[in-house]
Amino acid sequence: MSSKELIVVMTDQDLGYVVRRRTKEKIKKSTNRELAEALYAAAPQEKVCAVYVCCLPTFRTIKSLVEALENAGYTNVKTVNLAALRFGHLAEASHLQLRVNDFVAFDTTNEYTFSVYQRMASGYTFLGDKKTIHSGVVVKSKEVKNIIVTEGELSNRNRQDYKQHVPRKAVWFSEDDEYFGIEDIWRLHDHGETRFPEPFTMQIRLRFGHVPHYVDVKYEDLPFQTAFELDIEDSNNLDVALKFNDAEFYFYIESITFENDGTKNQKIRVTIDVPETFIPVVKATVTSKTEKPDYCVYSIDFNDDTKQFSATHVTADGIDEVVDKSPDITKVITALAAHNPSTTLHGVLINYSEAERFPLDAHRSLIEALPSPLPRVLIGPTHTDFSIHLWNAKVNVERYQLVAITDIATNQSSHFPTFFIFQKTKNGFKPCGHEESIHKDCKVLVVIQNEPEVSADNLNWFKQWGPPKMKVIISAISTLPPDIKHKFAWDFFNGYSFHGCTIRAYCGVNINVRGSDLYSLNIWKDSYGGSFKRCAMLDVNDDLDSNGLSFKDSSYLKLGYFDLNPSILLYFIGFRKPLLLGSLRNPKTQMGLLNICIDKNLLPSYEFVESKSMCDILNPHELIHVRIPTIISEIPICLTIANDAEQEYITTVSEGMLSHSMFKDTHSAAIAINQLSDIVEIDRIFDLFHDQDFSKRTARRAILENLPTRDFCEESTRQIEMSLMLNHCNVKVTIGHSIVIFNTYYGHMFLQKCENAFKVVNVIYDNNIRPLFSNYNVKLIIFDNVAPTTVKVYQKKFAPFKCIENTMPLEIRRPLNANVLFNAMRSKYAIDPYDIQKFTISINGGTKQVIHDGVFSVPFEKYFIVNMAGVTNITIDVACHNGEKRLKSYNTADWNDNYYCIFIDQYSFFSIDVTHHSYFVLLFEQSMDIFSIDADPKLRIQKSAATLILQFKDNQINFISMYKDSITTSIEPVPAYFHLAKTEDGFKGLVGAKAKAAMETNPDYVIYDFGNLLGTKAGDYWFDPTWTFKTSRADDNSLLVHLDDDNVTSPLPLFASVVKSALLYAQQFVLGEIDEVFVFFSSTVGEHVSAEEMVKISNVIGAKVNVRFDYKQKKA
Repeated sequence: MSSKELIVVMTDQDLGYVVRRRTKEKIKKSTNRELAEALYAAAPQEKVCAVYVCCLPTFRTIKSLVEALENAGYTNVKTVNLAALRFGHLAEASHLQLRVNDFVAFDTTNEYTFSVYQRMASGYTFLGDKKTIHSGVVVKSKEVKNIIVTEGELSNRNRQDYKQHVPRKAVWFSEDDEYFGIEDIWRLHDHGETRFPEPFTMQIRLRFGHVPHYVDVKYEDLPFQTAFELDIEDSNNLDVALKFNDAEFYFYIESITFENDGTKNQKIRVTIDVPETFIPVVKATVTSKTEKPDYCVYSIDFNDDTKQFSATHVTADGIDEVVDKSPDITKVITALAAHNPSTTLHGVLINYSEAERFPLDAHRSLIEALPSPLPRVLIGPTHTDFSIHLWNAKVNVERYQLVAITDIATNQSSHFPTFFIFQKTKNGFKPCGHEESIHKDCKVLVVIQNEPEVSADNLNWFKQWGPPKMKVIISAISTLPPDIKHKFAWDFFNGYSFHGCTIRAYCGVNINVRGSDLYSLNIWKDSYGGSFKRCAMLDVNDDLDSNGLSFKDSSYLKLGYFDLNPSILLYFIGFRKPLLLGSLRNPKTQMGLLNICIDKNLLPSYEFVESKSMCDILNPHELIHVRIPTIISEIPICLTIANDAEQEYITTVSEGMLSHSMFKDTHSAAIAINQLSDIVEIDRIFDLFHDQDFSKRTARRAILENLPTRDFCEESTRQIEMSLMLNHCNVKVTIGHSIVIFNTYYGHMFLQKCENAFKVVNVIYDNNIRPLFSNYNVKLIIFDNVAPTTVKVYQKKFAPFKCIENTMPLEIRRPLNANVLFNAMRSKYAIDPYDIQKFTISINGGTKQVIHDGVFSVPFEKYFIVNMAGVTNITIDVACHNGEKRLKSYNTADWNDNYYCIFIDQYSFFSIDVTHHSYFVLLFEQSMDIFSIDADPKLRIQKSAATLILQFKDNQINFISMYKDSITTSIEPVPAYFHLAKTEDGFKGLVGAKAKAAMETNPDYVIYDFGNLLGTKAGDYWFDPTWTFKTSRADDNSLLVHLDDDNVTSPLPLFASVVKSALLYAQQFVLGEIDEVFVFFSSTVGEHVSAEEMVKISNVIGAKVNVRFDYKQKKA
């Protein structure tokens, strides 16, 4: 091997490699300096032909790695995007063979975010990633047939779930233990390319005053050099910043200072060198100085009510009103130019403060009337008012601290306030977005007062959304000086800081594409000096999220509930009402592309292009997905409310993104949910509670359970924490074995491994738990939040069982955000819902007898019997930790049977129902507790004949027969169907399995669902749309079923035929003759079978028939 056949690679994962043609040696160290030195010791500079920094495109990382290698002695360092090499390795490890023009998508996050490539004759072409292609489009597209996924820690079940979410695609799972293949690193060295080219771009921003200049650099152009001149006017410094791959924020590099007393304008020559390290070197020197001209600023106001313009001429010497009122903007501009022709126009302030919505027509005519070349433009109130109110409020914060601004007028009709966040910089402030709550590090809130005064309620309402120590300052519009906007415009265009309150230029427009939804894409870009574009991908026919995928990238437009003609709305900061830009009419193809542009003067435009193929819409710079269904359909949204440290979080899962808002209490969250329900149907409300107090839990339930939703669920934060703990500790036990989470505060939890999750089987508060280990087949003990001394003591007591300590940091446990919640619920470490409660019964006000005390899985059912001898009153109570609640109190004076069965059904943490039935229902359970006034007697029912119990459930009949002390439950169920079959001998009634078989050939005339058929009241027009058979109404409104085209009858005789057949079938298994039949139905609509009808049915069957309905639906 020659001395130049070595390549050194250093990654941002504390890993380095010495690569030969066929092998590579791995070196791992804890710091970049140690790793670089170890690499140099293994392969010094004179023996290597290339040195690569392989990392993600972030400036800090690149700089740190490059400096470490250069300090170690390397001189030929090059930077390469980690993804470009990583995809090559994944493709190789998957053994996937692609043909020319085939597509392949990579998912390295296991979150359905993809980078898409197309196989070409000479290699692969990059088509887009999660910034430009919505994940749902990749899943839906016919072009992408192969997806390569990093295995990570995916279990077999996770892999199956993944494949189900991407139907009709070949999913290849690839090991990701290395970040590149040997072939790829040598291809990069020999040919300067990678198999899978990944975008690697840099934008350098040069800022002087408030004016930016941009230079774009592509990786394929390295080494890059350029030189140009800039007129920086009277500025004395040039700030240099950069960002990689369209990142949201720039990284500050340096500030170049020039000598200037403010009387001269300067031109500078800028040279930029970008070597293969991708770390730019920027130099600037002054080339000429000229006398500073006499500048002027035009300040133009527009009154939206009168449609009149007024104009002011601003110079360093003063402010002159030029035009009082004029409807003709051309004449206004002409008058301003003639007012002082010796001055040089430096910028134009356009002010629309009195308008409710942005006056687009007037603004467009004004921009067209400005002189050429077009001067810089500042638009108020969007670009002016926040800076002015920061000055008026005398905000004084240190550099990098946050300040929030809101105004009362904009928030008057909203349940959710809007706060605009700004960060203090060297010379002013920069925008950081807007939120519905204030960041915990925010020091000051400025409330813009539009009315004569701010009420205490209004002020407190704003305060509740921020941290406790946040300072609130009122800035009243009425206190502003009359010429303050002119002075601000003068400072802005001349590069001054306006007393340190100038906010760096931003677009200030929110785009909202919606039908009946209320979601928008927030645009906060440092866009001065260039136009701003957004491209929205529209799926006309299908819901791209129908597979239940969860997308978390916040750059996507949130999925809404759109109608046939969605509107494009623009929300300009400072205006109360949105501007309707246009509507999309009758899209006919499956996909479309909506291009929305807002130029540097805030002039908007849009274009909608329809497409039949994903390939036609992959080129836009950024892609946001908007769905426009051709038929209005329900779009379920899942909400999560989490109670942690007395705070409420509501999370809307829409477009798979998780967006958070914070509320002070449950009532406020409920208001927000109600507001959302007016826009879209809510699929599920998920309540995550921390407080175990039963009364508080019940109070939360009382508020939340009546909200409009299909499903209501609750979980304990402790359950989620334990799931995270199992994941963090990488617990591995086989099905049937158990682990113990040893916690002296919450109790010691025994968790048994089931097929898909863990199940809580016991909770013990006594530390003497060692004797229970064999009962539950315990294999592992985890000490959770236990003092070190206690751990040592119990490790000895529990020997030889394996013991470990939970080292999961608290910041992972809390706050429990939506990502944590959903990961805990879906992973292999999920824990089935459980509760710990004590149910008691008190008969005639006597001593409480325990029904159940301890842990149980939710939903929970407990049946028990009460011997009614001497009983006049029954009371059922439940106790949960710090509280007790009366569940039910019965006055049993009208209870006629000797025994009654009482059911306790807990469907969720807050929903508990108590019902009672006569003793026949107890026969569904072969053994139950029996409670009485005295000692517990055994149940003895003396009957000379047999009783048959039929349970109609899920269109089948379950049998239980009783003869004296004998109970028979081994009779196989039979189908509960009836069909009138036409034979050669005429019509014949079929029941059971033969009738059910007719569903395959003649489903229109097979009758079933007798519970709801008999439960339909005479005056009720209710019917189930899922019925395959036909129904109608008689003259008296009673229900009729159609046996064929000519035969129509009441469901009662059909029911009698089915019951008689079941009785004859069961008689062969029963010792005595069956003289009584009890039929139990589950009905969703009620009950309506008269006593006379029961007599008729009994006569037909030959035994007494009793029908009981249980038509109360259980909650999910």
